[in-house]
Amino acid sequence: MNITSMKKDRKRFVQLLLLLITFSLLYSCKKDVVPGTQMQVFVVNASAGSGSIELLQNLKPVGSFSYITGLSSNATYLNLDSGFSDYRLRLGNTQLASWFYSNTGSRYSLFICDTAASAKLKYFFLTDVLDTSGLGKRSKIRLVHASPDTDTLVLLTTKPSNPLQDSVLIAERPYGGRASASDLTTAALFQNFYADTAVFIKLQNKSTGTIVKQYQLQLAKGGVYSFLVKGYAAKKDADSLSLSVIKHN
Repeated sequence: MNITSMKKDRKRFVQLLLLLITFSLLYSCKKDVVPGTQMQVFVVNASAGSGSIELLQNLKPVGSFSYITGLSSNATYLNLDSGFSDYRLRLGNTQLASWFYSNTGSRYSLFICDTAASAKLKYFFLTDVLDTSGLGKRSKIRLVHASPDTDTLVLLTTKPSNPLQDSVLIAERPYGGRASASDLTTAALFQNFYADTAVFIKLQNKSTGTIVKQYQLQLAKGGVYSFLVKGYAAKKDADSLSLSVIKHN
């Protein structure tokens, strides 16, 4: 074999090696750790006055979601690709937000809040663990704070045995749009609550002690709920401070 032939063989070997390295890198960068696996996501538009906001995963449109209204709402979960993904929120042709997220569970709620404008819109995922709904005459609840101009909230309830006496359900819940990772982990947890019994719940401003909203609710036994506080305390129209009770199961 002459020198020229050896050089050609060496060049082909190097080219093949580079090609294999390139394929390896592309494969390792795939968004799914386990190809084909999926997660479930419930998208909640709590951005008052926003209209319909579109969610994209890895540049693929998932759906458009209007501002949540009314006291009662049922969760509708979407099946999305699991793993490390690129998420974007869009209003018309305007991109409002983009971020990367890698799920570690199977079911989530994505809350969208604050002003529907670039660099102002806020968003956060909460993990939904729905397999433990409680035994006996109980439901499960959590408080999700998505009102941008409302201070940290306390959730109170009246005792069925004594409607004049309040008890603290959640000592404090900060606004989710500015909450820390630790706050969001805590906010994702569900806790026991009354079921099949009409009780009052009260939303209290922690700094002033003022009751900002009060509702009478009766939840179903075994139901898993999010108490979503959204809108603006400073407004009096359809975008004003309000509650929606989301049933997850």
